[in-house]
Amino acid sequence: HKKHRELADLLNSMPKVRWLLSYDAAQEIKDMYEPKGRKMEVFSLRYSVHQNTKSGSELMIFSDCLDTALLPSDQF
Repeated sequence: HKKHRELADLLNSMPKVRWLLSYDAAQEIKDMYEPKGRKMEVFSLRYSVHQNTKSGSELMIFSDCLDTALLPSDQF
């Protein structure tokens, strides 16, 4: 948890840097970025390892200066 917080603090402190972050969709992670008003999208993802296939939710977090208007809205 400490390393996740350190990464969030670092990214939240760089408003003019373009970055895109993907995590498992956990409320704990959202809480680290939401107070800064970050744009976030949740999407489904299928994981496949050998014969085992499962689906999960992934959280994509966008930096302030990343223009998300260019992304197709039906992708998430």
